[in-house]
Amino acid sequence: MAAPPPLWQHEVASLAREQARIPAAAGQRLNAADGGEEKLSETWRHVKGVARDESKHHDLMDLVRNARREDTYQFPVAGWPSLLRPLSSVMPELPAMVQDKYRTCQTMCFCGVFPEIRRAWASVDNSLYLWRYDQSNDVPVEYCGEEQAICCVGLAKPKPGVFLAAIQHVLVLATTVEIVLLGVCTSPSKGGGSDHYEELSLQPMPLYTLPSDNTIMTCFASSALGRIFMGANDGHVYEIQYAATDSWRQRRCSKVRVTGGIQQLLPGFLVPLFGQPTALDKLVVDDERHILYSLASNSAIQVFDLGATGTAPANKVAELTDFLNEVARLPTGRTVFALGDDKWGTAIKYLAVIPMAESWKVHLMAVTSNGRRAYFSTSNQVRAGSSWGGNRDGRTSIPSHLDPKVTRPNALVAIDARGPLPQPPAAGVRIATDPAR
Repeated sequence: MAAPPPLWQHEVASLAREQARIPAAAGQRLNAADGGEEKLSETWRHVKGVARDESKHHDLMDLVRNARREDTYQFPVAGWPSLLRPLSSVMPELPAMVQDKYRTCQTMCFCGVFPEIRRAWASVDNSLYLWRYDQSNDVPVEYCGEEQAICCVGLAKPKPGVFLAAIQHVLVLATTVEIVLLGVCTSPSKGGGSDHYEELSLQPMPLYTLPSDNTIMTCFASSALGRIFMGANDGHVYEIQYAATDSWRQRRCSKVRVTGGIQQLLPGFLVPLFGQPTALDKLVVDDERHILYSLASNSAIQVFDLGATGTAPANKVAELTDFLNEVARLPTGRTVFALGDDKWGTAIKYLAVIPMAESWKVHLMAVTSNGRRAYFSTSNQVRAGSSWGGNRDGRTSIPSHLDPKVTRPNALVAIDARGPLPQPPAAGVRIATDPAR
């Protein structure tokens, strides 16, 4: 990172010198007066207490509620170091090989990033390309082992003991007719080096291929324990179960539908009687609380419990079908999400899991297409306006109804709403705004 401007350095140095002189002068005055040492000690205890209180980690829900009507947003000051840290010094363009293939695209193409292996990826029709996003002139690794177009790509950490130790990750490819698992191996260059991601190879695993059964997979998610979930255009969630060998109970690799109810027991020609299915757009896994969330194209959210240890079969425990009505009942939601508002602007496009280090009460944040945010909890005991005292300073135990090891998810409750962040103003200008608007 480049050094800050000289003016910024001068101001920081001047402030440091001024702060260094203040304690010395204060100490001389206090020592000269009667009881100066006692007053100095009392002052030190007060400063230490304030610093300790400020270092406590407050729950995100309490912070949001107490800052409900803040007047300003703090934008980065011009000339100060950026809050964003670049992962690499270069950002190469799309490789020429990928651009040439893209120009001849006939059906579908997708792209994304796999930070776990430091690769960007792109699929064009039935071809998949992976290349280093932090190195220029990197030659992409091409995989063309499929005959049909690739409709979904995901990367998962394999379950322990299933594959060889050389396979650090599993690449999941879903085409219009089948789902394929590929082994991903990364290693330093043959000449040696410290970069363990220099070389990459894809290992075909013919025993880990299964048909898609006329289902188009649209989204992917995996857990830290190696479980693989996929969402489809039929509105259902599937889990790809895999093991080292076949057993009398299940095959080595199989596809299990998590949702469905009575519809999965009916013949195919009767399923359309239940209405047109809504495709799933996104799957998100909370590895701390062991919860799976699904987002449909109509902004419906489903909650699945994976058990206290994350190994239990996925069990649907809650579903939010009317997002606007749920958030509109909130004091802030009535203003942020006014009924009759632009439907496109209120469509949910992103789900973000809130880490337990930030909140015990807030579990999920939904972001709409225009930046409005809604916060949810999976506990029906957490409601808007409720409060639970205590700071997250490591000395206060978590309540039993919020401990994922004791109480599992049982609802999806909206507890707060926020408006979109304003656009940054010109350098050095502070803008006043009401976040509830």
